[in-house]
Amino acid sequence: MIVPDSTKQRSRVLIVEDEGIVATDIRTCLEDYGYEVTGIAASSDDAILEASKTCPDLVLMDVRIQGDPDGIETADILHRRFGVPVMFLTAHSDPETIERAKKTEPIAFLLKPFKKIELVNGIEIALRRVHAERELREQERWLVTAMGSIGDAVFSTDEHGRVRFLNRAAQILTGATLEQALGVPVTEVVQVAPEDLRGFRAALGLETAENGSRAKPEYRVVAAAGDTRWITARATKMEGLEGRPIRIAVMQDITARKQAERVLRRQSDLLDQSREPVFTWEFGGCIDYWNHGAERLYGFSREEALGRDPHELLRTSHPMGIPEIDGVLEREGQWSGELVHTTKDGWEIIVESLMVMVKEPDGRKTVLETNRDISERKRVDREIRWLNADLEKRVRDRTAQLEAANKELESFAHSVSHDLRAPLRGIDGWSLALIEDYSHQLDQQARQYLDRVRSETQRMGSLIDDLLQLSRVTRAEMERQAVDLTAVARNIAARLREAHADRHIEFEIQPGMMASGDPRLLEIALTNLFSNAVKFTGRRVAARIGFEERLSEGEPVFCVRDNGAGFDMAYASNLFGAFQRLHKMSEFPGTGIGLATVQRIIRRHGGRVWAEAQPDQGAAFYFTIGT
Repeated sequence: MIVPDSTKQRSRVLIVEDEGIVATDIRTCLEDYGYEVTGIAASSDDAILEASKTCPDLVLMDVRIQGDPDGIETADILHRRFGVPVMFLTAHSDPETIERAKKTEPIAFLLKPFKKIELVNGIEIALRRVHAERELREQERWLVTAMGSIGDAVFSTDEHGRVRFLNRAAQILTGATLEQALGVPVTEVVQVAPEDLRGFRAALGLETAENGSRAKPEYRVVAAAGDTRWITARATKMEGLEGRPIRIAVMQDITARKQAERVLRRQSDLLDQSREPVFTWEFGGCIDYWNHGAERLYGFSREEALGRDPHELLRTSHPMGIPEIDGVLEREGQWSGELVHTTKDGWEIIVESLMVMVKEPDGRKTVLETNRDISERKRVDREIRWLNADLEKRVRDRTAQLEAANKELESFAHSVSHDLRAPLRGIDGWSLALIEDYSHQLDQQARQYLDRVRSETQRMGSLIDDLLQLSRVTRAEMERQAVDLTAVARNIAARLREAHADRHIEFEIQPGMMASGDPRLLEIALTNLFSNAVKFTGRRVAARIGFEERLSEGEPVFCVRDNGAGFDMAYASNLFGAFQRLHKMSEFPGTGIGLATVQRIIRRHGGRVWAEAQPDQGAAFYFTIGT
């Protein structure tokens, strides 16, 4: 016999019986066995009222009670409204009554007449079942709540694969609410790709994997948004209410991981396309990636390199030592420099290396190493250094030769200055003495001849002076500094006005012109240009000579222009050569050295000089001064 557990709280029972004597007997029996009777009701209304006030643990219900509705309908109302379990006590066992009663999901049936012990045992069994079901439902509610808070999609099915539960994540993934999914086959709720369907069903234990193989772990499903997602599915079989098996499955969305894997594969493929060696190794450990570029340079296949210590494999050598390089990687996260590596064939090569340390979320440290073979470049560098050293020696030798030649040229210039001038002075002096002492004995033609002799000796003296100046301009050391070209030009103009006081010469000099150069050489160049302009405007009543500056493509260009005789541009290529003349000596005297001197000075400053002119329309001489 089963008796109530006295250590537990007394169970509360509501009796619904329209026969008063029977109801009283049942009450007495229950109270004798320690149950608490919350009340006795004879009709449906009384039963509903008592249940609402007392909340009993169990209702003992007679099928036939006073009025309408009867006991079966009243049991259905109590079960649906208050969730109270009902145990029928009835003398009616006809099939129709039994079938009607079953629809109310009663906890038990007890046919009248019954013995007290049968009543007590039936009640106790019913209550224990109620308590067990409540605990199970509580556990299920707890499980549902827990699954609802999980970020992964979770669902449960019955033994036939029909959905019993979907958590929030599963509803978002499938687009189905719990109400829509209940009782629907899971493969209709979760839209699995057709080619993955059998594997998915096998993962849930709904069928055996094809050929007895294990179910594949990853599947494609069409999500609510219409996009294809990658998932993994794991299912656990457990016992549910009434011993029926249920399956709880967890689906994890791995789309992001698959995308990351695809990106990594793409990056790996791209790295394999690189001709440069690229490989990765675990810090302090072994190589775990080795691209085709590394295979080509070092000769080790991927299979030969993976799992090997990179420094041992390549016999890495560096003056500072491998531990020091590792220390820099630890502190700064990267290291770059030149390393000596040895290939599989035993050749030593020099590589330009870049190592970058990447710290993984799990604490592992991975080093990405990229190398470039610079052995040929280093060889060329060595040759260039040797060639530079040889070139420097040649330059020193050539400089010594030029210095010796300059000394010889200076000696020659000294000889010209002194040894050639003496005969010229003698010729000029004796010619003058002959004119002064014997003029009365000479006819007019003889005196003209002597005048020509004197004129030519003086011209020869001027030519020697110009040649000496050209030589000095070529050899003189330059001292660059800021030069006020406006001030230099004004001084030259003043000297020329004084030398040609009988002429009307108008100088137009732009103010504020500055340049960087040797003041003495630039003054010689401007003196030659201004003197040329004065000479070739000699036949003008009003000579105009200008000096100005303008910008051409961001570069200062200086110009000396005049309104003189000009020249034919067809002969401009001969303009700056020594002893080159574009006019007859009888028209415009000179030695033909001045413009050659100008050109050499401007070239020494890194500039250029050119001219533009038209016959009888004047000329313009342009020049730039390098920095």
